Amino acid sequence: MPTSPCGWCALCLDGDYIHCQDMINFEAFHASHDGSATMAQYLVKPDWLLIPIPDDVSYDHAGMACCGLGPTFGAFNSMKVDRFDTVLITGLGPVGLGGIVNARYRGARVIGVESNPWRAQRACEL
Repeated sequence: MPTSPCGWCALCLDGDYIHCQDMINFEAFHASHDGSATMAQYLVKPDWLLIPIPDDVSYDHAGMACCGLGPTFGAFNSMKVDRFDTVLITGLGPVGLGGIVNARYRGARVIGVESNPWRAQRACEL
């Protein structure tokens, strides 16, 4: 999870940590900025925030599922995206490419916008 949620508000208790309205001040809470980066080799998170990984799933695949696929999976669930929808995805980085995977899985038509040729090619392949 990319943030430092409070763990007590209604959104946190519902498992919607990313929308917590009472984020903690990481540096004040831990007396250090070390471990606050989400794209680092090591980071500090409370154990209740970590999602258990099944034994047959690698850390790489679990990270990809949570970070690359997770945001659009939740959004598409909320919007009830299905085969009758067209989804516009602007920016085809890891989350955008995950959005293509999720949209295609649901049968939706996808329009992707990306200026980076490598990412645009990956999107076409998906």
